Amino acid sequence: MCDNDTGPRPPSLHPAGTEVDQAEHTLIVFKPDAVQRGLVSTLMGRFESVGLDLLIAARRTVAPDFVLRHHDGLLATYGRVITEAVIAYMTSGPLIATIWEGLDATAAGRRLIGPTFPAQARPGTIRGDYAHFRADDVRRTGVLPGNLVHGSRTVGDAKREIELWFGES
Repeated sequence: MCDNDTGPRPPSLHPAGTEVDQAEHTLIVFKPDAVQRGLVSTLMGRFESVGLDLLIAARRTVAPDFVLRHHDGLLATYGRVITEAVIAYMTSGPLIATIWEGLDATAAGRRLIGPTFPAQARPGTIRGDYAHFRADDVRRTGVLPGNLVHGSRTVGDAKREIELWFGES
């Protein structure tokens, strides 16, 4: 189960201070390794630097069943070893769930984050700069060293994930 105490929702403002008509919302989750390494504020700054606005941030802990709901299809896509490693990783400590707003927020977030497996990420992306492991390492050891952050892949995923994490869309 996800602790869902978010408090009041702040007004939606764009960098210029004006309401945005066609802004998009996206979910970014700073995973337990980002929290443990003290990188959350640094990583949030990267999203702010490209013009995204932070709407909500909430410290959470999640249960295994919540991880499986969030990562729908994980087992079918990656198999048992990686699924168990993801569950152990995501439940290993607190994380920070956030909603960001901006034009093309989902695509901008994915560009900042980089590919899922950090060994494929270019320098300049969050995973390229701060996370380093290969998928084969996880399959061989059963341990997921961490890739720091989750970002919604599509606008549809963002809507589903925001509803799951915050009960709103």
